[in-house]
Amino acid sequence: MAIAGLLHDSVEDQSDKTSYDDLNQRFGPRVAVVVQACSDDVPPPGQPKRSWKERKQQYINRLATAPPEVLTVSRADKLHNARSIALDARTFGVAFWQRFNATKADQLWYYGELAQAFELHLPGPQTGELSRVVASMNASGDPSVDAGE
Repeated sequence: MAIAGLLHDSVEDQSDKTSYDDLNQRFGPRVAVVVQACSDDVPPPGQPKRSWKERKQQYINRLATAPPEVLTVSRADKLHNARSIALDARTFGVAFWQRFNATKADQLWYYGELAQAFELHLPGPQTGELSRVVASMNASGDPSVDAGE
């Protein structure tokens, strides 16, 4: 799980340099399976990614049947991301949310859905922390950004 955690975005972010087959060869099938399950979308070369909302909804749906090691790596990644988002939002303010490929409202929807999925499928202290961080993200902010203006 530690290796999969370190490599969780490797194929998604660098599919031109590595593949699930590469991970399978170098680190074994357990690592490759966890990394693949934690990946958002890796289309074939030359093909575009699906829409942001479609990719995120599919990711959330997959958590319902994911094995514990996938849930553990995914939750760690999402908790780190949520903490980083919350910190940067406090540090940089409203303009921060323009960095994303989706609106602030969409980001908050996604992290809220993730927190609910982890509460259901992998409850525990880290899941509770994710829920608290997501709640703090929702509680602070500019309403005009929340509305997508």
